[in-house]
Amino acid sequence: MTKEEQREKLLEIRNNLSTTEVKEKSKLIKKRLFATEEYNTAQTILIYISFNNEVRTKAIIKKLLAEDKRVIVPITDTEEKRLYLSELKNFEQELTPSSTYGILEPKPEYRRLINKEELDLIIAPGVGFDDSCNRIGYGGGYYDRLLASDPQVLTIALAFSEQLAEQIKTSCHDQKVEKIITDKKIISCK
Repeated sequence: MTKEEQREKLLEIRNNLSTTEVKEKSKLIKKRLFATEEYNTAQTILIYISFNNEVRTKAIIKKLLAEDKRVIVPITDTEEKRLYLSELKNFEQELTPSSTYGILEPKPEYRRLINKEELDLIIAPGVGFDDSCNRIGYGGGYYDRLLASDPQVLTIALAFSEQLAEQIKTSCHDQKVEKIITDKKIISCK
């Protein structure tokens, strides 16, 4: 199986989860995340805004904001194939669907760009993972470039147990995460 075939298979598995399963499993993952030392000690956290059948992050973001942590969300630049990082202060007011993927991103008037060196923690999305903390994304390499540019920042991935594979096919540019939190277990590779 090629990397692309593996990505498609894992996406299909995730997309076949019902709305109820996604909600229930996301709640379990959120609870596990909130119990980690990494979450509790981090002050400036980059977190993806979920779309489609990803682990839901809206409640996590709202809790971060309520705890007065700095919430940083990605802005996708498809021309440069990179992520810009912007501080979010109000989930309901400041976001709009992006023109590229339809993922919620800060409206232009609410973009507060920060440097990745300010981050304490990255909570990353992904299509699939394995027990060695290998990650396969959507194929654009956005998070791989971000993680490669600052390997000092701890990265946690959120995933449903169905997104775990025996072995993820990787390329030389693929970046691992340090921890994967699923609805059934936590995998730590630090």
